[in-house]
Amino acid sequence: MNNSEDRNKKLTILKFIGISTLILGFVVFYLLYSLNYISALQSNMNNFFLLGRRPALIRNIKLYLI
Repeated sequence: MNNSEDRNKKLTILKFIGISTLILGFVVFYLLYSLNYISALQSNMNNFFLLGRRPALIRNIKLYLI
C-alpha cells in the first residue's frame, strides 16, 4: 500500500520536472527567437549598407570624371 509521504514525494518530483521543463522550453524558444531576430537585423543592415554605397560610388565616379 502506498504511503501518503511517498505519494507527496512523487507529486513534488513530478511538479518540479514539469516546471523545469516549461522554463527550459521558454528559454530555448527565447534563444531561437533572438537568433532569428539578430540574423534578420544583420541582413537589414547589409541591405542598408549596400543602398548607402551606391550613391557614394556614383559620387566618386563623378568626381573622378571631373
